[in-house]
Amino acid sequence: YLSLHLVVGVLAIAMAMSLLVAFSMEIFEDLGRRSVTDLLSNVFNRRGFEEEAAVIFNNALGEGFTVSVILADIDRFKTVNDTYGHAFGDRVIAQMGALFRGYSNAGRIAGRLGGEEFALLVPGARLADAANMAEAMRRKFAGVEFDASDGRKSFTASFGVAQRQP
Repeated sequence: YLSLHLVVGVLAIAMAMSLLVAFSMEIFEDLGRRSVTDLLSNVFNRRGFEEEAAVIFNNALGEGFTVSVILADIDRFKTVNDTYGHAFGDRVIAQMGALFRGYSNAGRIAGRLGGEEFALLVPGARLADAANMAEAMRRKFAGVEFDASDGRKSFTASFGVAQRQP
C-alpha cells in the first residue's frame, strides 16, 4: 500500500513537471514570435524582416538568383494622425499590414520597417514582375475606404521596387 502511494506520488510529480515544461516551451515560443512580429500590422518587425532577409540574400548569393524588394510608405501619414488621431492612423497601418501579409506567400517576406514604411521581399522575381506586383498593391491600398469623422476616406502610398542580381 505504501509503495502504491509512492508510485502514484512520483507519477503525479512527473506529470506536473511535464506540463510545466510544455507550458514553458509554449511561452518561450510565443515570446520569440512576438520579438520579431509587429503586433499592429501582424507582419515581421524590422528585426524579424532583416533576419529573414539575410537568410534569403545568403541563399540567393550562393544559388545566383535575383531577389526583388518592394518598399511602400503611406503618403502624408503625419497628417492622417494629426487630423483623425492615432487610433485612426493605427487602422490605416493595420490595413497596409493586411495588404502586405496577403502578398507574403510563396517564400515572400513582409515587414514593417518603421512607422508607416513596409517592405516585401520577393525572391526569384524579375524587376518587371515585382513592379507589376507593387502597382497592384498600390491600387489595392488606394481603393480601401475608411470610416472617418468627416466621411469615408481613402489614402495613397508611394511604392518603390529594386532588384539584387547575382
